[in-house]
Amino acid sequence: MIYKLADLNRKNFKAYEFYASKTARLNKIDNTPKEQATLENLDILADKAQEMRDLIKKPIIVTSGYRSLELNRLLPGSASDSYHMYGLAFDFIVPSMSPIKVCKFFKDKINCDRMIASYSWNRNEKRYTQWVHLQINNQSSQDNNYFLLERIKNGEKQFKRLF
Repeated sequence: MIYKLADLNRKNFKAYEFYASKTARLNKIDNTPKEQATLENLDILADKAQEMRDLIKKPIIVTSGYRSLELNRLLPGSASDSYHMYGLAFDFIVPSMSPIKVCKFFKDKINCDRMIASYSWNRNEKRYTQWVHLQINNQSSQDNNYFLLERIKNGEKQFKRLF
């Protein structure tokens, strides 16, 4: 099958949500996925996002999806081998739910490689920025179902198993 961007549309998600980036736009980076393998992975990821939305019955707001290599390099703290670059990860929030509550909700309901409740200290605002990171493998049999807590402070990442 030849994948196109329009193939990423789902009942509750538009294709662009999986690759739109304010940072890319501000830096004039074309962050549109073009590789067929990446589009195929994003198709699997879009299915997972819709499955999650159907289960939680609340809006899921994608805050970061696919990242080109150029965009990934611009983002502080991004892993050089980030699953985002392959279309196998997205970050999101569920308004009115903490990242830990989101992870608890999905713990026994979905298969994934990792779901990470992330908290990053924002010095300027003197508060934690919060989101959930979901990453999958394109072969679901390789998923580990790790649920982790990530705290980022002063550029240092600390991980701990949630459950």
